[in-house]
Amino acid sequence: MNGLEALQQKIGVTPDGSFGPGTLKAAMEFFKLSPERVAHFFGQTSHETGGFKAFSENLNYGAPGLLGIFKKYFPDEATAKAYARNPEKIANRVYANRMGNGDEHSGDGWKYRGRGALQLTGKDNYQAFANYLNNQEIMDDPDLVADEFAFESAMFFFEKNHLWSICDQGVNDASILQITKKINGGTLGLDDRQEKTKKYYGYCKGAAPAAAPTTAASPLAKMVQQVMTQQPAEEDTGDMRLLVQHHQYQMSMNLSSQIHGRE
Repeated sequence: MNGLEALQQKIGVTPDGSFGPGTLKAAMEFFKLSPERVAHFFGQTSHETGGFKAFSENLNYGAPGLLGIFKKYFPDEATAKAYARNPEKIANRVYANRMGNGDEHSGDGWKYRGRGALQLTGKDNYQAFANYLNNQEIMDDPDLVADEFAFESAMFFFEKNHLWSICDQGVNDASILQITKKINGGTLGLDDRQEKTKKYYGYCKGAAPAAAPTTAASPLAKMVQQVMTQQPAEEDTGDMRLLVQHHQYQMSMNLSSQIHGRE
């Protein structure tokens, strides 16, 4: 059961993994969110998870990707090849000795890798979230963040980064831009975030959903969509698609870490 299905089961709708007006309105009632807050929240989390499909970080890099993205941790080809296509080893190396994680051999990097609708990452952030929910089981079973608490972890991010007050400014391009920058660190995927947020606001208000943009997607936009929906990519774009995905996840990790004043 993925994060969306777990949410649907929790809020009393059929856990079919399909997100529509019924799920949105049930979530709005369950979490006591205003139409503005629920539209922004699900508009952003839908984009970040590739349409509520990806709730756990993918670190399946090949050697070229490691050399290009994590040069600090993989300074030469021999080192990169020793870790290539081994996500657990990669996570333990690149996330070691930061965000409250132990050294590479502790296994904390993999145990507390990015999970949830906005990619909670690092032992300290998992502990802060466990304290927030008053549920220490999360520390022993972090996979709970990828399913049962996928959306609560994103709400934790919204609260700690004061995003609800931006939601309360209304559903418009300016507020969507502000929230996107807080989550993404830039404006990657802004058009999709705007379309989804406005569509979900229409669900809340009983209006017809906004039409999807009809302009042709750019090559980068197609690659982002391919990555976030975890569809097979062409062989020669394998590491580039991982770069795009890691960019999405890394931004959330960095912002979440800043909450606690840690690297």
